[in-house]
Amino acid sequence: MRRITMALFLAAAGSLQFAAAASEGPYEKAMKEALTAHDVASDYQGEVKAAQAFAAAGDKFTKEWLPYYWSAYIHTQLANIHGRAKDAPQDTSPAQLLQESQRYLDKAYSRVSNKNGEIESSFNALQHLIYSFQGRYSRSPDDRKSFNQKADEEFKAAVRNNPHNPLVYVLAATDMVRRPKDLNSALAGRVLLETAKRLFSEAKRDRSLTTHWNAEWIWLYWLEHSERMVKNLSASQ
Repeated sequence: MRRITMALFLAAAGSLQFAAAASEGPYEKAMKEALTAHDVASDYQGEVKAAQAFAAAGDKFTKEWLPYYWSAYIHTQLANIHGRAKDAPQDTSPAQLLQESQRYLDKAYSRVSNKNGEIESSFNALQHLIYSFQGRYSRSPDDRKSFNQKADEEFKAAVRNNPHNPLVYVLAATDMVRRPKDLNSALAGRVLLETAKRLFSEAKRDRSLTTHWNAEWIWLYWLEHSERMVKNLSASQ
C-alpha cells in the first residue's frame, strides 16, 4: 500500500529517468506506466491493476522477461496486504497470490537468454521473498520450516551470485533493524540501507527497467525505522 511519502520517493527517483524522453519506445512506456500504477496505488485493486499492467506488457513484448518479473513482485505485495485490505476479494488467499507470483517468476526466468551473476542474483532475491511469504502464511509447521529453509538458501545464492546486489542489502538490513538485538545490529542495518540507497541512485535506467523492486522500501519505511531504532537503543544504554 502506498503512503503519502511515495511523493517524496517519486521525486528522488527522478534521477533514474532516461536522459532523453524522446528515446522512449512502446516497451519502455508500458513499463513506466505499469510501475507508476504501483507507485500511486492506494488500495488492493490499485495494486491489481499494476500487476495486470506488467503482465500485459509481458504478454505483448514476448522477448522481454522483466515485465513478468515485476508482476511476480507485485503479487507478493498483494499477498502481504490481502488480510487488511478492505477491497481484497474474499475468494482469493495469500497462498494463491503467492502461487501466481511464483508462476510469473518462472515465466520471467524462462525468457532470460543471457543469464549472468547479476540476473541470477536478482531472481534469487525475489525467490527469497516469495518463499519467505509462503513460510509466513503456511499453516503447517513443517511447511513453514521448509519454506524458510528455502528462503535462506535463495538469500545465500543471491549473495554468491552478486555480493554487491542492493536488493540483498535491503533484505539483510530489514531483518537486522526490524527488531534489532542491540545497537550494533541497528547501526549495521542502517549502513546497509544507506549503501543500498546509494547503489539504487546510481542506476542509469528508469527503475521500471531494472529489478530494483525493494528500493521503495527504503524511503517508505525502513530507513526511518532504522534511525528510530538507533536513537532508541543509544538512549537506553
